Amino acid sequence: MAQIKNRNGVWYVGMMDRGSYKYRSTGIRALGRIPPPEVMSIRNEIEERVAAAKFGVFHLCKMRVAKSTEEWIATSHCDNTMKCRKKALKHMLKGLLDKMVHEVTVGHAEDNAKTMAQTLTRNSCQTNVNVAKAWWSWCAKRGYCKKELNPFSSVMDVIKLPHGPARPKRSLAQEERAKILKGLSGAQLTTAMIGFYSGSRMSECLGVGIGDVDFNSNVVTITDAKSKKRVAKPLHSDLKTFLIATGEKDWPKGNCGPSGFYQAFKAAAKAAGVPEASPHWMRHTLASELLHAGVGLREAAEIVGHTAAIHASHYVHVDAKRLVEKINLVKI
Repeated sequence: MAQIKNRNGVWYVGMMDRGSYKYRSTGIRALGRIPPPEVMSIRNEIEERVAAAKFGVFHLCKMRVAKSTEEWIATSHCDNTMKCRKKALKHMLKGLLDKMVHEVTVGHAEDNAKTMAQTLTRNSCQTNVNVAKAWWSWCAKRGYCKKELNPFSSVMDVIKLPHGPARPKRSLAQEERAKILKGLSGAQLTTAMIGFYSGSRMSECLGVGIGDVDFNSNVVTITDAKSKKRVAKPLHSDLKTFLIATGEKDWPKGNCGPSGFYQAFKAAAKAAGVPEASPHWMRHTLASELLHAGVGLREAAEIVGHTAAIHASHYVHVDAKRLVEKINLVKI
């Protein structure tokens, strides 16, 4: 049984620590011989933990939601992860910060999820629910709750969010492309140029640096966003001319982030009269222009890096020099 002592107005709780009995301060000051309820709560918590360890049973540690979220967010490995966790838990744990972790119920989770669904898209709701699930699992490992009682496990099934309409995708006309490029500058302009002339995804374009371009072989090497493999793409002559004149600070890698480029592209697209356009339209634009220029479907897929190229690659090998000739048929 844990002992309680009062030393100079501060209450201490005694416990076994590595084979010796030690007294540790509770940080609670109170005069008199009767310990306050807070001290008794700490003593009871210690005794329950010791008993659970002795008999091999689960012990529930009482931890407030606010404190546990702070601890979990602090374990984030990068700023983006930290921001994502804060944003998700703000929705999923609204009004629950003063409760104990084990007191969060399915009803609380469903109510917050329904409120969240009124303002966010299905994908955003799914992301926030997944973050809440991860938070609960993290708490379960520390004994704040039981893993099998995760209140967020079936939230998406309950709120039944409908899938929104598919975003329209089409190729941009030459005038529209010119206006969008005119509305961009610096590393954002370079990113868009690489996207229009190589058909790469936005994340792939943002990873291109000066060392990824071989001007002698007319090849630009990108990291495929899905397979994570390094892929060599033919370098369009107009893109080659542009990149040769591009300064070191205007290359995408290290100088341009996804959020900044997306916002700049949407602003330029809105100014160009196509507010619905997204960076992924750059990929559709090159594919359409290649087909209109008479390039075969298999060769167009090989240039753009579409999934269809994977199915066609085992039939015949595509010569890199020929792809350069084919891509130069396109005028952006």
